Amino acid sequence: QNQGGVGQGGQTYGNANLDVMLLGSGGGSGGNDNALGDNPKGGYGGRGGGSIRLDARERLVVTGSVNAQGQPGQGDSQTSCNACPKRGNGNTQCTWNCAGRQTTSCWDWSGAGGGGSGGSIYLRGDFVTVGAWRVNANGGRGGYGAGQCGGNGGVGRIRIDYNTFSGTTAPTPKMVHFNETFVNLAISAQNGKQIYVYRGCYQDSGTRLLPYAANTQASSQLGQAMKPSTCINLCKAKGYPYAGIQYSYECYCGPSIDAFPKR
Repeated sequence: QNQGGVGQGGQTYGNANLDVMLLGSGGGSGGNDNALGDNPKGGYGGRGGGSIRLDARERLVVTGSVNAQGQPGQGDSQTSCNACPKRGNGNTQCTWNCAGRQTTSCWDWSGAGGGGSGGSIYLRGDFVTVGAWRVNANGGRGGYGAGQCGGNGGVGRIRIDYNTFSGTTAPTPKMVHFNETFVNLAISAQNGKQIYVYRGCYQDSGTRLLPYAANTQASSQLGQAMKPSTCINLCKAKGYPYAGIQYSYECYCGPSIDAFPKR
């Protein structure tokens, strides 16, 4: 018998800032034994985790699960890597139907697959609550084999931008408080696109916080509410990075929001 090698775990790419949202990479497949009549093919590698971004204007509360976890590599249905030592070393006591004979469902001579790496999760909100271990971007385990296992997938990345935060994630996230990096940013770049983000409520006085009045006449005359997306597009077309709505139907734009404090 010529034993096939095990698959390697998928690697983690990118950086903790998640400047670019990347998918997790797949694990490598295990090698084939030279006799497949009584051995399975090498185990397939686990899929890499996905890429998830969630933005909330105010509260972002996770009540279910947010999962970008890598998948495990293919292998035996045991509970640990060394639960059944490889046959050929005098050990034939296996608990999943590999005992003393070769079978196409036992990865002892063909290698088990590697686990996929975790993906990317980016959460952003004023109040972020994720509960206990509901957010997961860990790598998948390597497939189990008789005395050898595939490599574990690399750990993925989680970033959380917040003003108030509670909960735990796997792995530990990169935490960014709004005041650290977003004081003067109304627009953030993500995958080449500009995304407007909610900055809160402000109260100005005789001098307007956002001095440019966008085209609100039609909405005002009809008494219709101005949609945030409509106001954003109006201001974006004029080249302004900030947009705000007053009296539910008036849209204003400006270059900065530093003149007045946040309410």
